[in-house]
Amino acid sequence: MQQLPGGQDAATASFKSRQLLSQLSTSAGIFLEPANWSKRGTGRPQHPDMPAGWHASISHRQGRVVAALANCPIGIDLEFWQARHTTRLNDLIELLPEPAIQQQIRQSGDPQRSFYKAYTLHEALYKLASANGQPVEGLFQTRIADIQPLGKHFAWQWEDPQWSLSIVASEDVSMELPLMARHHQIALKLDRISCHLSEQLAQLPALRSLRVEPTCPHG
Repeated sequence: MQQLPGGQDAATASFKSRQLLSQLSTSAGIFLEPANWSKRGTGRPQHPDMPAGWHASISHRQGRVVAALANCPIGIDLEFWQARHTTRLNDLIELLPEPAIQQQIRQSGDPQRSFYKAYTLHEALYKLASANGQPVEGLFQTRIADIQPLGKHFAWQWEDPQWSLSIVASEDVSMELPLMARHHQIALKLDRISCHLSEQLAQLPALRSLRVEPTCPHG
């Protein structure tokens, strides 16, 4: 993740996110020329020289940019908590497609925080569906129930008082991030997936709990 100088527009953030993807690919031993990434507004980031089986995902809000590169389908979303949403939070919660999730949000001690946790998961699932070659027409055609432990996808979340970040992947990955419904650490099957997140994450104190590390292959 990287914090851009004040006043940067969405086009600049999109360009910077593609630069970050190229930095990540270089750290993985893959050279991807920054200028050759697909253009903004054309869907998920793609590159003509990206090896088969590799996937990229980006998100940017309010001057922050986050990029992820993995050798399995992945989706990420970063959201800034908008103060104006507080006055119409009930209407926003009604947009969510799963009644059980709506109820959990309303019964939580901080409904706005819980809403953004759910919303970023939907955005990340939407991007994951595209990466899987099974795009959905609308954001809320995705289902949080498709995430472990009930579903097949894996998810990680980070937040601070005004930000929420969700990462969803089709395989497990070694990360230290609290899950939405679980609070233990996971470090499994790095022989099946290698997820690279931009080094700028380490520069933000609130994100130092996130790291990727090798684990012993399983069976």
